[in-house]
Amino acid sequence: MEQKDKLPQGWTFGIITDGSCPERVNKVIASIDFAFRCSETPYEIIVVGAEEFEVRDHITFLTFNESFANGWITRKKNVVAEWAEYDKLCLMHDYVALNHNWITGFERFGDDWNSSVTPIYNANGRMFRFWCAADHDAGADMGDDREGEVPFRNMRPGIKDHARWQYLSGAYFCVKTRVFLDIPMNEELVWAQSEDIEWSRRMYKEFGEDAFSCNLNSSVILLKEKVHAPWENLPCL
Repeated sequence: MEQKDKLPQGWTFGIITDGSCPERVNKVIASIDFAFRCSETPYEIIVVGAEEFEVRDHITFLTFNESFANGWITRKKNVVAEWAEYDKLCLMHDYVALNHNWITGFERFGDDWNSSVTPIYNANGRMFRFWCAADHDAGADMGDDREGEVPFRNMRPGIKDHARWQYLSGAYFCVKTRVFLDIPMNEELVWAQSEDIEWSRRMYKEFGEDAFSCNLNSSVILLKEKVHAPWENLPCL
């Protein structure tokens, strides 16, 4: 694989889609362009799962054979890193849009992180889960005893007391390109197989509490309303 330890500073946005909603993909692209309108930070956009291959200015549309493995989002995200021209990745599903403060917030936040996440707002305006723990081993301690399900809890934003159990949602997160090439998504897993939790566990194994950072200066909004889980109403850890 091409050596990417010395990529130029900038952002590569990877929009993960199944091609079923190009109008929404265009809204995501527009939100990125708008957020960067007054910034000198270089960026590019890679759409994985487009209907046709196309290169348009700073946007690359990549096709993807969905029949090979249904919901193979792990491979799609790894493809973004392999194509990336810049040192930072923002991986997002096709319903996540940047708020106008996104890049200015990251410029204030700085560059000293391995992976990072920002607040996420649901389409209804309510804060959505973004700084969370998933505890496979101590469900009772986390206040969730749903049989057969992984217990979750929100954590106080930025607090790393439970970093061992932390995970970044696969729907949207940021990671340094070099880190993601070294610790890619597990392509043996597909959507809804806890692929984001599995990846987060390997990140913690490598970096410990430095694996995840919380940038409260930036935010994103969901373009479709997602269901809030009952555990989101529990007190934060």
